[in-house]
Amino acid sequence: MMGRFQGSDARLPGNPNQGSRGRVVGRNAFVLGLLCVVAAGVSACGEGSSATTTTTTSAAGASSLAEMKVAAHAMSKAQNFTLAGTVTTAGSSTPLSGQFQAPDVVALQITGALGVPINVLFVGSKSYVKSSTGAWQRKITSGSGTSDPRAAFAVLDQATGVTAVQGADGQVTYRFTLPASAAAKIVQGVSTGPEKSLSGTVVVKSGLITDLAIKSGDQGKAINAEISYSAIGTSPPIAIPTGD
Repeated sequence: MMGRFQGSDARLPGNPNQGSRGRVVGRNAFVLGLLCVVAAGVSACGEGSSATTTTTTSAAGASSLAEMKVAAHAMSKAQNFTLAGTVTTAGSSTPLSGQFQAPDVVALQITGALGVPINVLFVGSKSYVKSSTGAWQRKITSGSGTSDPRAAFAVLDQATGVTAVQGADGQVTYRFTLPASAAAKIVQGVSTGPEKSLSGTVVVKSGLITDLAIKSGDQGKAINAEISYSAIGTSPPIAIPTGD
């Protein structure tokens, strides 16, 4: 459930504002898996006179892919992290921030089209929305699966055309392409063909992914997501509602 983007919109039962609020929460619940495999700040990474691009050869590409995999696998074992970024779908940009806590808890604050922040919480297959009174309201969750976004990092294993750019402070930016077969694991409905692939950038520092961005080449499923990761392994605990 949490590792794939779908075009559907969820609704909040019994909420008079569900038309706008429900669409925002539903859309971003579905992109959560994408968000947590994606990251931000890439445009500023690997640029400047200190950056050097790795030679694009088969051997260099294989080495870069192997290095990126090591960081992705490390992130898949992270017990917690904080994230912040923006996801743009169908021409609409949604800023968000939040935290992940193993094994399957994700808290997000999503800013909708009206600029009003909405707090949502995923605990396993359950989801909640914070009401105007500050109480968590249980939301009907369709589909199956859990809210462990770390599973999405496995998609990076299938990256192709990986190149590396050495930047300052020991960070390395990896640029890659996800073929349609891998992209379909993130974006529902992606078919075959080079135009259906996803391009991406990962920033790695100290063996962990700190930033990652991904963009769809399919105009029918246009996605541009940027998320940054911080406090990896040191994020504070997430308060979980008791009962339903």
